[in-house]
Amino acid sequence: MPFNPPAVSLKSRACLALCIASLLACQKKNDPVPPANAGGPALERPPSIPTADSGEGADLSGTDSANGSVSTEPATGPEKAEFASRPVIKAYPGRAWQYRPVLSRPGPFTLRIVQAADSAMRTDRGAVTWTPSKEGAYPIDLEAVIHGSRGEASLIRLRQKFTLTVGKVLALALKPLPAQVNKGDTVLFDLGGSSFPAWAAPSLTVRFDYQGDGTWDTDALPLASNLHHRHAFDGVGRFAPKVEARYGDSETRTAEGKVAVVSAVIAVLRISPDTVEPGGMVSIDASESKADGGLAFSLDLDGDGKPEWRDSSSMKAVLKAPASGVYQASLTARNPMGQTGKATAVLRVNSRPRLDIKVKNPKENMTAAVEFKARAKDADDSLAKVRCNFTGESNAWETRSIPADSVAGPGEWWLRMKHVYGKPGKYTAAVCVASMDGREACQQAKIEIFNAPPVCQPGPDLKATLGKPLVIEGTGVDPDGRIVKWEWDLDGDGKFDLVSAENGRFQYTFSKEGVFPMQLRVTTADGVSAMGTRKVEVRKKWKG
Repeated sequence: MPFNPPAVSLKSRACLALCIASLLACQKKNDPVPPANAGGPALERPPSIPTADSGEGADLSGTDSANGSVSTEPATGPEKAEFASRPVIKAYPGRAWQYRPVLSRPGPFTLRIVQAADSAMRTDRGAVTWTPSKEGAYPIDLEAVIHGSRGEASLIRLRQKFTLTVGKVLALALKPLPAQVNKGDTVLFDLGGSSFPAWAAPSLTVRFDYQGDGTWDTDALPLASNLHHRHAFDGVGRFAPKVEARYGDSETRTAEGKVAVVSAVIAVLRISPDTVEPGGMVSIDASESKADGGLAFSLDLDGDGKPEWRDSSSMKAVLKAPASGVYQASLTARNPMGQTGKATAVLRVNSRPRLDIKVKNPKENMTAAVEFKARAKDADDSLAKVRCNFTGESNAWETRSIPADSVAGPGEWWLRMKHVYGKPGKYTAAVCVASMDGREACQQAKIEIFNAPPVCQPGPDLKATLGKPLVIEGTGVDPDGRIVKWEWDLDGDGKFDLVSAENGRFQYTFSKEGVFPMQLRVTTADGVSAMGTRKVEVRKKWKG
């Protein structure tokens, strides 16, 4: 309904206008001019109060980031206007919430709370501010009154209604702890599923009660840096660890888990020897097994499911080996709490094959074949394969089946092998023979491969006539390669005068008389050289 002020005299109106002008002048002198569409009667915008959703100190009230259901009523009055903003309708306990309405029509307006969330909600300079103290849904009804531009008789009234939801800052989530861990193992308190706004992190703390006995084992720690907290239990038992997270004095959240810490049982089985003749004696040693408290042992030596040895004190025994075969002996160690540990060991019962190897030429040049001769025998089993390694490198093993030159049946055979090394060096060759049950016998041999030097053959001494051509010829031989360069020093000065990559044959004319040492140098493809010397006598004229 339009506002109609009572009639007043012209003089009264003039006085009233003068007073208002004076007040506005004073206020304008002290306060900056508000920006367009700022709203509210005040000319100065108060310091920004963080909104419930920002966490960064920005005033989001009345911006497009507002969400939820907000209703407005049509304006009453002679002119049209409406709310051009929507409030952020989510808040948190203990955190200031603010809404500064923006109207579609510029100019000052009066903001009034028709229905407040509680008595602490207030308006100040065109904004509604409130710091909630607890969670809940709070209906809010606001009225904005615009003083029209046609004089005091024109007013526009706007209404805006919404529900402000004050929710939890922190949602604490603790993943189930491992149902069982060994003593000394680390348990992970995984709080990574917890959720909270980023702005709340500095005010969030957490503390831990590892045993669940009601005593907090840690001080209040920053929650954000302890979302993955670890603790090693040094005692045995069943525990219900508890976690408590707090948001200042406003919120407290707790979570619990269950963990059983048991004593780890480490079973260790030693069998000596690991290869034995049928009916031979085998030593059993479980003394390196470890656990809290005493242990009871049970050993199945031959894998038939029946224990051949039970013990709870000595932890050692001597047993008779079963028939020929390969067995997986199994030891079970049990502590008084019922936890067990297992260990296994391989037991081979059979005669080990015998093997002898001989090398015909263990020292040889790199192009010659080294000959190996191996003799293998197994008294109570058939031979299955042989493995050869001529160089000693881990990836150089060759596996061969029983050779064609076997003699005296499947339990005894001979094998002859040849290998060209092609590279100088010292090698450890190895030959291993295996019987049908997988047992092996191995022997090694030392091989030395050398690079044979070339042999230089410069030829017999020569006679030359001054000024006449002379054929000079020399040869070289490389036992394990080839000659790639021939060089002649014709006068013994250390400088090679003739060089060829084909052969050592040259034609040369001497220019002075005398007796000269002629030196031939031959070089192989792998860079090894040899030298030889012959003499040449040069005269102007030879008699006869």
